[in-house]
Amino acid sequence: RGGGEVMAPGRTELDVLDPDAFARALDAIGPEAVINCAAYTKVDRAESERDLAFAVNAHAPGRLATACAARGVPLVHLSTDYADDEISNVGPLNRFVASATAGLATTYHKAIGQYVLIVMVLLHIGAVLYYLWAKKRNLIRPMIDGHKVLGVGVPQAMDSLRTRSVAAVIVAVCGLAVWRLVSLGG
Repeated sequence: RGGGEVMAPGRTELDVLDPDAFARALDAIGPEAVINCAAYTKVDRAESERDLAFAVNAHAPGRLATACAARGVPLVHLSTDYADDEISNVGPLNRFVASATAGLATTYHKAIGQYVLIVMVLLHIGAVLYYLWAKKRNLIRPMIDGHKVLGVGVPQAMDSLRTRSVAAVIVAVCGLAVWRLVSLGG
């Protein structure tokens, strides 16, 4: 559709650490689309400059996405995709783990772990379908409603207000434990 002007502001023209910089730039320029290439890529210094790396690689793209969405401007965000780019592949507890361990875990999950998960899901689906087609036993309905038709002489499971209350308390305690664990990460 004809030529358009490409603008590529550098650090001096657009400070990604300034919370209002993206909104001001979008209002001033009025772009048809935004391609974000800004990133903190000094992986060897990311641990000693953790706050700066997180501000550039996490907070800034979030503010840019919010500003673009508010103005209806399409955004494309490009990533470095370093194998050991911990900044975009960590959880809240990463500060308790050595950088090398986090990098190794990230590499494992990106290279092997995702395929193990896919195989396990496919194996589960295959088992359910085997029972449905070969053994003529529907396991899907009991998974949904929690009730399975049992043979004669097999006692039914206890399902009372007491057992459901105990289960609800266990789920609540587990949820609080997870919340506490995640809050440790800051």
